[in-house]
Amino acid sequence: MTGAVVLDREQGAWLRRALESLRSGTTRGFEDALWLGFGNDWTPLRDRLIRAGYVRIAPRDGQCSLTERGEQLWTTLGEGRA
Repeated sequence: MTGAVVLDREQGAWLRRALESLRSGTTRGFEDALWLGFGNDWTPLRDRLIRAGYVRIAPRDGQCSLTERGEQLWTTLGEGRA
């Protein structure tokens, strides 16, 4: 991401859950997982994910989706490398 974000194991798991929600097509689940994992810091994290190209937001309906780069991050988090 723009400026490294250091995550502990639990935060990495929450971020992976959030990205998994986007893989399933649910913006609400994405935002809920970020909130549960990161508390009040969830919106700045979501914004960073969008700015860094991991997540895209549809201008028409505001729904989020995972980009190819986001898919790579999801895989990396699953392998325990992030």
